[in-house]
Amino acid sequence: MKKLIINADDFGISESINKGIIDAYKKGTVSDISLMAEGDAYDHAVEVAKENGIRNIGVHIVLSSGESISDRYYKFPWKSVLGMVKSSDLRNRIKNQILTISNSGFNLTHLDSHQHAHMWPSIMKVFVQLAKEFNIKFVRNPGTEKIYDIFDLKDSLRTLCLRGASAFSKNILVGAGIKCNDYFCGHFYAGKLDKTRLLMMLSDMRDGVTELSCHPGYLTDEVSRKYWWHSNCENELKALLDPEIQQAVKANNIELVSYADL
Repeated sequence: MKKLIINADDFGISESINKGIIDAYKKGTVSDISLMAEGDAYDHAVEVAKENGIRNIGVHIVLSSGESISDRYYKFPWKSVLGMVKSSDLRNRIKNQILTISNSGFNLTHLDSHQHAHMWPSIMKVFVQLAKEFNIKFVRNPGTEKIYDIFDLKDSLRTLCLRGASAFSKNILVGAGIKCNDYFCGHFYAGKLDKTRLLMMLSDMRDGVTELSCHPGYLTDEVSRKYWWHSNCENELKALLDPEIQQAVKANNIELVSYADL
């Protein structure tokens, strides 16, 4: 059985991104959402989620540091990865974000992170501890993505490095009894996802659970100025709202699910 989770990341980063994610969710294409506790539009995200009956949600952890959300979100958390941050500080940073979302009244179904930082073993160990503490049954495994076409050397190397880190981190998950998706797609195409690539992915789904990560939204001056890496968000939203995508899901015998369904 081919099961697909289409998960929208960055819920809470801005109101226009929130609105786009909700529109794709209401359309029935986005089946799951990851919420940013430190997002500039967190309160708005909580409000519109509850207005639309969303009670199950994932936690999108941000570990980078900076004065603004754009700094915190875009910069990779090298200090955490290289062991330059105390394990207690790292744990508190992650735990506080989980607590924020839990205290907002959501059932937490899965954990993931900005730039998949949790794939580094030192961070994954903390994820596992907190997943158990908060009874979160799933942690994203992004290291199983196929590369269909090559954009540049940087993208390819990044994906290959992620595969290597994922192999070690998956062992940590399995050993701890934490579940994860079998396959993943969307990382290599972050900022480049469109209808053509979505259809390509849907035609190549395998038996098991695949998570497809996406970043839909409405492109505004604020998004262009503060969150420029979301410049493709409206193209992604347009693709997700296209009836041909839902038709392709059915044509390829794919069951669209959420982590709460598993």
